Amino acid sequence: LSLSGGALGIILAFAGTDLLLSFAPAATPRLAEVGVDQRVLIFSLCVSLLCGLASGLLPAIHLRRLRPAVALNSAGRWSSGGERKRLRHLLVVAELALSMTLLVGAGLITQTFWRLVSVDPGFRSEGVLTAGIRLPQAEYPDVTTVSAFHDELLEKVRALPQVGSAALARFLPLSDGPWTFSFDCDDLPLVPDGERLAYAYMPVSTDYFRTAGMSLLRGRSFTAADDADAPKVLVINEAMKQQFWPDDDPLGARIRFEVDNSADPWREIVGIVNDVRHDGLHLDARPAFYGPGQQAFDYLLDRVKLVVRTNSEPQQLSQ
Repeated sequence: LSLSGGALGIILAFAGTDLLLSFAPAATPRLAEVGVDQRVLIFSLCVSLLCGLASGLLPAIHLRRLRPAVALNSAGRWSSGGERKRLRHLLVVAELALSMTLLVGAGLITQTFWRLVSVDPGFRSEGVLTAGIRLPQAEYPDVTTVSAFHDELLEKVRALPQVGSAALARFLPLSDGPWTFSFDCDDLPLVPDGERLAYAYMPVSTDYFRTAGMSLLRGRSFTAADDADAPKVLVINEAMKQQFWPDDDPLGARIRFEVDNSADPWREIVGIVNDVRHDGLHLDARPAFYGPGQQAFDYLLDRVKLVVRTNSEPQQLSQ
């Protein structure tokens, strides 16, 4: 019985580990090392043998102390001794208490898991493949060479027959970042320096919102015309709109990041997209700005994520 229980536990461990890994973020440290290996099998075998020995030896030792006639009598001393009855009652109470604790814990975990699964993250990951790209600074020393590489990469990826759409982003939801900046707005009261808060800023390429499965609620998205030489533009999410313009239309408002010391730091809001739970499914979406990649600060462009929405199995494209 002990060995059968151990074998069943190992089977459940294999299945449960694969299930948990499928929900783990790709950036989880040492994720590839998680699994059931030889050490787990040996440990499970030892525990199963010890449980079997303990379950068999303890009754055997007790019966060895009794006379045969008493041991064969179902109404013998074991069932009639008051001290032993109390011990049995304590063991039953302890088992019930532990069982209830496990049941309550399992119920809470299941409830939390179901709530997280039911949460709308604000994007669609089905059929999406991502890849991280970091360019060597020696070969791509400035924004011009970096932007040229990004444009060529997107052109070639979008030309593949399996690709429905492709885009680049500096940060991905439930992954990393974003950078945060404080800002001024030309149609909002000026906030004192000591009271300013920083808000998320995420550079993306054209077609990012469609590739990520996000919805454009108002205004327009970015186009190829929003390059480094064009007037700077931004798209904000619904959380940003509700925080600063709950009753007004933010389209056309101009934003200036505090760290922007360029000759023309003003960026015009041209669109509004839905909220994305960037930091976790259990956390509300933070107010955020999205900007064209070619209009981002130079130090944000050395590393990007390629996001590809495929018409087939994403893993086939990775090969």
